Amino acid sequence: MRGSLKISKGRVKKVVPALLIIFTILIAIFQQVNAEDVYTVSGYVKPALANQIGSASTRLSGFTIVTDGYEAPGQTDSKGYFEIKDVLSSSKVSFIISKPGYLTREITNIPVTNNIVLSEGNLQINIWPGDFNGDLIINMSDIVQISKVFNTAALESTYNQIYDVNNDNAINMLDVVGVAKNFNKKSSDYPSDITYKVVQGSTPTKAPTSTPTKAPTPTPTNTPTSTPTNTPTNTPTNTPTPTNTPMPTPTNTPAEVLDDMNYVGNGKSVHIKKYEQGTGEDKITYYVADIKVNKGSDILSAFAKNTFGKNITDTTSNMAEQNNALFAVNGSYYGFRDDGIEIRNGEMYRNVPFRTGLVIYNNGKMESYTESSDSVTKLLENGAYQAISFGPALVKSGVLQSPFVNVVIDINSPSSAARRPIEGANPRTGIGMIEPNHFVFIVVDGRDPGYSRGATLDEFAKMFYDLGCKEAFNLDGGGSSNMYFNGKVVNQPSLGGERKISDILYITK
Repeated sequence: MRGSLKISKGRVKKVVPALLIIFTILIAIFQQVNAEDVYTVSGYVKPALANQIGSASTRLSGFTIVTDGYEAPGQTDSKGYFEIKDVLSSSKVSFIISKPGYLTREITNIPVTNNIVLSEGNLQINIWPGDFNGDLIINMSDIVQISKVFNTAALESTYNQIYDVNNDNAINMLDVVGVAKNFNKKSSDYPSDITYKVVQGSTPTKAPTSTPTKAPTPTPTNTPTSTPTNTPTNTPTNTPTPTNTPMPTPTNTPAEVLDDMNYVGNGKSVHIKKYEQGTGEDKITYYVADIKVNKGSDILSAFAKNTFGKNITDTTSNMAEQNNALFAVNGSYYGFRDDGIEIRNGEMYRNVPFRTGLVIYNNGKMESYTESSDSVTKLLENGAYQAISFGPALVKSGVLQSPFVNVVIDINSPSSAARRPIEGANPRTGIGMIEPNHFVFIVVDGRDPGYSRGATLDEFAKMFYDLGCKEAFNLDGGGSSNMYFNGKVVNQPSLGGERKISDILYITK
């Protein structure tokens, strides 16, 4: 019939593939049209208190940065650096920076059409401390809150890190002054001089508009990351490190002794605080060292003259200096006796089970044990790095071990003085563990009425317990009690100077 269309089977076979190709091209075109560019936004955040007071160590990590309509926030690292990847391209993007204890800051109308670095006047973005209740204003209610924990330190139960805005492990007038500088400030009072720097040579990534929160991460290549300068470069970078502004480039933070009582560096920290309780002849003066390490084997031991044996002695300071110790306390005075299990720095030196012992494992755990119930072989197999024979245990598995009655450590000693009970008021040295790799050393001065009478074993045990220790153990005390830090003796030994002893426990930088 004229006008009718007749398609042969052969022609159909040729037409179908052609239609499929056209259909595929159309899909690709529509996907390209419906795709949006995504970029990386980065920058640095710095709590304003570091500039206002000059705190020794400012907590830069933990600030959350959220951009509108994007579910995955950025968060600052220990240098204050943040990075948010796959931010959808827009001429007006808002960012909200927040952290408990700080006044939330909103940054608005930032065009994101390239990879950019945010800054405040070419410096880090300042955040003001003091909004403790999160009501977006620093006012009297915040002052009332900080007053409730005023004059507390990191090891006390009432201490709350949120209020320690200059991060010196104490809530005191420095923190109040820092908050007062921004009194009555609201989030809307932040300056508006936020700028952005385009990372030259940045390449957008396509993301489907239907699911902006799941934008694909740019595929990494072997192209080296470039540092942006004023000269454009065609090398893409996902983590820009600006060099034209005073913002710090992330580097390994060098070990630093902050002052005569504090150290932070190499993953370790030491914070020493002096305490006094009671008055008159009932006064007790003692020193608490809060210590964090990377592993249990960071707690080291040294012998006098670097030799294990009886009647070999030296002062804590000399042993500390010979071993490059940053912090040290006297040990067990093992050379005064012939019994006990002694493992030092992973090596067994004595295996004569007799009393309660202390063991510190490579994994950072610490516990007391009965020497007669565990073999040296088993201890070493379990990772024992230090085993010290003295005692008694003061806190065990979170349970206070007092009251203490007729406690004698060296019952086999030929010396009648050594066979006397030790639970009365005396100078003391001990070690506790709050959690693995978090230790507490306490040295109590004594035998000096009006300055410090010393502590009973019951009082000593409660000091550790009140600090949250799950384990605590009594070391040699009396005239031996000594705490050393950064080249100096911290406490006042009862003999008027350092007694020569057999051994120390210590850490290095």
